[in-house]
Amino acid sequence: MNKHFKWICLLCVISLLFCSTVSPSSAQQDTVSLIPDGKGNFYWLETDSGYFSVDLITNGTHSRRLIREKQSVNGGIINGSDLITYGVVYGQVCLNIINEQSSRSVMLEESAILSNGITAAGDQYIYLINPNNDHEIHVYRRWNRSDHTLSFSQPVHALFTDQTSHRPYGITTGGILDLESGTFVSCTTPTLPLHQNDGYYTDSKGQLFTFRPDTGFTRLSVFSGSEVYYCNGAVYCLSEQGVIRCTTDGIPEAVYTPSQPVTELSASGNNLLLLHDTMFEKVSSHSFLKLNTDPSETSTERSSPASQSTPSVISQSSTGQTSTASVVQEADTVLDFRSLQQDGKLLRGIPQGTTIAVLKKSMIYDGYTLTVRDHHRKVITSGIIGTGFELEFQSSADTRSFYTVIIGDVTGEGQQNTNDVRTLMRYFCGEEDLSEAARAAADLNQDQQTDIRDLLYCHCCLNRESG
Repeated sequence: MNKHFKWICLLCVISLLFCSTVSPSSAQQDTVSLIPDGKGNFYWLETDSGYFSVDLITNGTHSRRLIREKQSVNGGIINGSDLITYGVVYGQVCLNIINEQSSRSVMLEESAILSNGITAAGDQYIYLINPNNDHEIHVYRRWNRSDHTLSFSQPVHALFTDQTSHRPYGITTGGILDLESGTFVSCTTPTLPLHQNDGYYTDSKGQLFTFRPDTGFTRLSVFSGSEVYYCNGAVYCLSEQGVIRCTTDGIPEAVYTPSQPVTELSASGNNLLLLHDTMFEKVSSHSFLKLNTDPSETSTERSSPASQSTPSVISQSSTGQTSTASVVQEADTVLDFRSLQQDGKLLRGIPQGTTIAVLKKSMIYDGYTLTVRDHHRKVITSGIIGTGFELEFQSSADTRSFYTVIIGDVTGEGQQNTNDVRTLMRYFCGEEDLSEAARAAADLNQDQQTDIRDLLYCHCCLNRESG
């Protein structure tokens, strides 16, 4: 009886030890990435506990698994209709050429591979930056036979193949190198990693480029977001608030707020895909809330906050005609500064475009002197009052200081313009901080919080004014 009991205990211990070696908690952390083929499809590359698998995603649906093998994989590149994954196996670089019909593996005479240091052109050549000398590029013919080595006078930081011309290029500090002809073109270079789709390129700094073999990269504009992709005539930026769709010149058009956090954004052809942890979502144009919707249509209880904050003062010409003044020129009301809406140290209720002269004429502050300071705390006596300006009311027995909040004027220029839209974009993408006064000024819909809806209001109000 005791002997049997000992054996049972021993078997239990062995089974527990065995289970602990295969439990998910002890496994290597999974990594998932989307690799667009530029034709509307995506390869879903996943590594898991020493294995890698590739699934093909077509039309935003999980189509089918192409391969799963026990192998270490570092990444993948697109070459025509093939996905080429790469990694190091037994001290040698291993390539897997994968497509819908087949997959095969080849070993190269390389011991290491650099990130962004591999590209392919056609079905003949593959190029790798020498990991020990970035002035050299090793060229392999038909994937696994060493053919020749290219040498350059300057270091090569990355390799890519242009999807339009199908030619391989190297990126250097001052331009690009055509790997087939050896021609160097001086141009502005993107920051890696680099994404291309439909003839446009975006980089890790949110820059949008076009590319031509004779002129290299031409930068069009810069966007804010953790990931930026061009797709179907627009630029999509991933931010903490969701996905923002912009025109190619940087103006926000629409926004989509997914129900789950997004870990990756990718575009292929006309398809936009979001990766949520280990699931994906195809996003259509109908998912986005357009920014050209009139804000007053979203609420029947109050008019647009921007129209409330627009200067209500009008000027009269010598002919008797009236026109809206872009800057408040005269005082139509008289206010006691103590009656203005105060929120702690914030002072609200001053219209956009109000000058210091008009403020002093339209405000009662008997027994006090008024001193105005700008963002740099410099005393100013003329000009337009912007958000964040300090108004100091001082008497012989009392001193009160407030910071102005001009609704819609996030940048502190005194009036709402496209700079406010861009500043809000950077704020929502985590690239810029806002002061307490600026956040209050950005709350255009007056719901006591600054969020993506205020960006919509800001953009819509500017469209109405320009229209």
